[in-house]
Amino acid sequence: MDMPIHPETFTAQGVKEQFLSYPRLNELFLDAQKNQDDSDKVKAFFSNKLRDLVSPFGLGWGNRLEKQLSLFVPVYHAAGGPVHEAVDHLIASKILRNLRNRFDLQREPLEKFKQDFSKVFSETFKDEKPAKGELKADQSLAIVEKELKRLGA
Repeated sequence: MDMPIHPETFTAQGVKEQFLSYPRLNELFLDAQKNQDDSDKVKAFFSNKLRDLVSPFGLGWGNRLEKQLSLFVPVYHAAGGPVHEAVDHLIASKILRNLRNRFDLQREPLEKFKQDFSKVFSETFKDEKPAKGELKADQSLAIVEKELKRLGA
């Protein structure tokens, strides 16, 4: 998890406080994780589309990330978050963070990646309704944008 140096403050609106015991919370997590429909879709996206996009940068992942997908995506979705946001978070925090400040990055391949990734991401998750704005990978694209700026784009 990346923690910002100066986090933005916010106030939760319209949230009713609830207190859950650890056993009850764990039970809710386990119940959510039984639904692997979203995880299967996400795993297919990672294997069939994302892998080809990140391989030119020497990026990849192993079984540990696939297990994390199975645990995180269903819980995030069951808690009311859209699947594409969970996927964006995992891509940004587990894969694209390795692009930061690399000396071997070049602007043109990174611009092509940004364009191709945006298209594939939108096509894969087009059935979802974003909470606000358009469907896109905000966290992942922010990393790419920051690196493009660093490279003079």
